[in-house]
Amino acid sequence: MEYLSTSPEKTLNLAGDFGVRLQKGNLVSILGGLGSGKTIFVKGIAGSLGIPQDAVKSPTFALLNQYCGSRGILYHFDFYRLVCENAGYRFDWNEILSTGIAVVEWGEACPEQPDYTVKIDKLSGDERRIVIEGSHEPF
Repeated sequence: MEYLSTSPEKTLNLAGDFGVRLQKGNLVSILGGLGSGKTIFVKGIAGSLGIPQDAVKSPTFALLNQYCGSRGILYHFDFYRLVCENAGYRFDWNEILSTGIAVVEWGEACPEQPDYTVKIDKLSGDERRIVIEGSHEPF
């Protein structure tokens, strides 16, 4: 499905509506250039899980931030450095997905097959084209 967002608030709301449908074991890959709104989208997902949106920060240097909310655990990865440096990090995806929902910014570097892929294109100013594709029911 394709959506047009005209503000960060609309992106947060769209991501929140999407996040309500996620369940433990889902892996979401987020693709988009620098400044496209990937972390804003993750904040919206976090809000739907009962995690304060302002607690969500991009884990560019840590690779992973973990948040606990009323609907479960959110594992927030940022693989920007892996795309750029091709570092050989390994994660136990079975363990991660058995305990929560994983969202990967710069998901093209993720070795696992995502349940959903979110592509964010910056059009102009605050306008974003957001395409959500998945192996589960359409959003």
